[in-house]
Amino acid sequence: MNSLYLKEFDATVRYHVIEGYGPAAVYLPALSFPSLANFLPTATHSKMRGFRSILIDYLGVGHSERPSDFDHSMQNHAKIVAKILDHEGLQKCVIVGHSMGGTVAIYLAMQRPDLVSELIVCEGNVTPGGGMGTQYFTSVSETEFVTTLFPKLLAKWRKDGRDGDTEAQWRCGAWEDVDFTGIYRNSKSLVDLPANFKQSFLSLPLKRTFVYGEETYPENTGEIKADAPDPSELKRNGISIAVVPGVGHDQMIFNPNAFVEVLSRALDRPAH
Repeated sequence: MNSLYLKEFDATVRYHVIEGYGPAAVYLPALSFPSLANFLPTATHSKMRGFRSILIDYLGVGHSERPSDFDHSMQNHAKIVAKILDHEGLQKCVIVGHSMGGTVAIYLAMQRPDLVSELIVCEGNVTPGGGMGTQYFTSVSETEFVTTLFPKLLAKWRKDGRDGDTEAQWRCGAWEDVDFTGIYRNSKSLVDLPANFKQSFLSLPLKRTFVYGEETYPENTGEIKADAPDPSELKRNGISIAVVPGVGHDQMIFNPNAFVEVLSRALDRPAH
């Protein structure tokens, strides 16, 4: 585990490095998730051994510190990712972002194009409004979320997990030690994305792939969402589309082998 003190934010961010013999792949997890819980099976898969993997814990998550005054905006998360990559002396990295991590990845490519060779966005938010979870979290005040709503959710997941619900076990384990204020502010930043954010993503001049889960793919559900945009619009703007079979939003969690197959094909595909 590596550490980097961030003077601008007066906090230490921590990240994991899995050494490889090829280019760097940077993994940005979902909403306030520890990077290992989100991406360890992917980064250690035999088909990804050709990459030097960087798995980042956002401030407020996992092994990173929890500064009380950090705003948890997507823009500042992206700035911190850039500081880590500068510290590691890396450029032109493959950036793989899931959900919130996809949004942070897009901001990173906008802010520091020198650091990004390719974007793999796995159902990242590209329009304001948020997904089902972030909408629910931000339906109350920050104080009510921290003191009441989220503790009740964790208690419910603990009970459901003890009764055999494997998804509840996973969510409770991933969010057990999260900064409650951080998860709320992350959610608020996603809900309040700028109206022009999607157009900025569509206009990025680099290789991009958007990865859907089969169960959340708009052509199967008939629904266009903040994290499930119209695939035909993406294609018209030079973005490749991939679909992980048998799963929904949490594609790399519940079908890790199929996700790696999709990811490896996306990385082999020539740029547009």
